[in-house]
Amino acid sequence: MSRISNKINNVVLIVSYNGRDHLEKLLPSLFDQTISKDLYRVVVVDNGSSDTTEVFLGKKYPEIIFIPLSKNKGFAEANNIGIKYSATNFEGLENIIFLNNDTMVSSNFLEILTDGINRHTDAASVQTKIVSMDSKTIDSVGISLHRSFNAVNTGQGELDTGQHDNSEREIFGTTGSAMIAKIEALRSCDLGDNNYFDRLYFAYNEDVDLALRFRSSGYSSWYVPGATVRHVHSATGGNQSKFKAFHSHRNTIFNIIKNAPGFSVFTTLAAFVGSYFSQIKNNKEIKTSLSKLKGNIGSLGIIMLVLRVWISVIIYIPVILLKRYFLQRGTKIGFKDIKRWLYI
Repeated sequence: MSRISNKINNVVLIVSYNGRDHLEKLLPSLFDQTISKDLYRVVVVDNGSSDTTEVFLGKKYPEIIFIPLSKNKGFAEANNIGIKYSATNFEGLENIIFLNNDTMVSSNFLEILTDGINRHTDAASVQTKIVSMDSKTIDSVGISLHRSFNAVNTGQGELDTGQHDNSEREIFGTTGSAMIAKIEALRSCDLGDNNYFDRLYFAYNEDVDLALRFRSSGYSSWYVPGATVRHVHSATGGNQSKFKAFHSHRNTIFNIIKNAPGFSVFTTLAAFVGSYFSQIKNNKEIKTSLSKLKGNIGSLGIIMLVLRVWISVIIYIPVILLKRYFLQRGTKIGFKDIKRWLYI
């Protein structure tokens, strides 16, 4: 693709897979923003869709930059391709707004995010309030991390009564479904070869990994109220699917081995294994994709899935340990810095 000469500070990056129906709902809201269209460009990376996404965008939104992939390379790698393209082709690029295709955004979405990231000079990323598509419940006001490194969307399932509308605050991390990140922070966390969201993860918990790497590089993340994103949670991967359960579970283990500082890797792994028992007891504090799937495939199905996960972890242990070596060598934080964000 040829280099684009115009200067753009912000790129909205959307990864889509057979998501034309979602894009038809999202894009009108994305092009009806309070900031000028001259201040941002939209890039869609398509993961080998078999629907008519390309035809639809070409006819209705020719201004969108469309990057078709020959096959589904996963959420992580598709984002990496979009980041590389944007960083290469737009002079003066400062921020990338990551946005799921199964969302709709308020008219001040880009204004609130760009203002927030500019005000918080030490921030790598910022997000605003994300709610269910019917706007009744909270979907996410940030990422929270259990001591087992199981991650949850803060506030998910709460009735939205405006309780998060006036509280701007630092959070552990931002969810990849709708967030803004500084290009300089992404570059500082590159695992090599334009690997910002770890492509090994394919999908799920790659945003948790990135949040951990932002932290270890000395950056913060913030929740900034004022805008709203409506989200169909897990519209592509399925909320209670084996695919999601496998990747979420395995990638959590990857996150522990890669990112837990020092000897805390052992205590965190122990807490993670202990979380199995909490899930068996239906502990409300730990609701992972495994516990949500249990009712569909039964205990034996869960056991078989967990075995598949640990076999995959063992296969990739050399790769993960090598990444840990380089990450831990350059970290600017210790376990105390991570511990203050963990909930029990």
